[in-house]
Amino acid sequence: MKLQEAEEQQKKETADSQKKMLTLEQSFPSYEILQNALQEAQQAKSAWEELKENGKQTCAQKEQQKQQEADVCKTKEKWEKTAVSAVEAAKHYEQMYEIFLTEQAGILAQNLKADCPCPVCGSLIHPNPAKLSDHAVTEQEVDQAKKARTTAEEKRDTVH
Repeated sequence: MKLQEAEEQQKKETADSQKKMLTLEQSFPSYEILQNALQEAQQAKSAWEELKENGKQTCAQKEQQKQQEADVCKTKEKWEKTAVSAVEAAKHYEQMYEIFLTEQAGILAQNLKADCPCPVCGSLIHPNPAKLSDHAVTEQEVDQAKKARTTAEEKRDTVH
């Protein structure tokens, strides 16, 4: 009888093992689904972290762009001011130079002496020498205006 009982016990255990195996096999697809869902969640988390990092970088780049735009505006304003100064200095020089050229006859006449030849025509007689006007400028004043123009233009050209 013991053999029979052992065989029956073995059949019962085999049946129990088969039932457990069947239960495990049936739950295996659920485990796979859960495993896939976990992987998808991990991928979604990675994607979210990457998006978050990209967002931070984009914000930093926008701030950098705003700063660069502000720098460009400041440089533009500075250049415009120096350009205006350069134009004004050039106009001043041109005016000074024009006055200087206009007054050349009076400047030459200042050094005329009786019985000495005129540097323009060579005459020894100087009956009506040209007079300097009240707004006559010297060559030194013209040179100073020219240097001021050059300095203003160089300053304008080096703005950055």
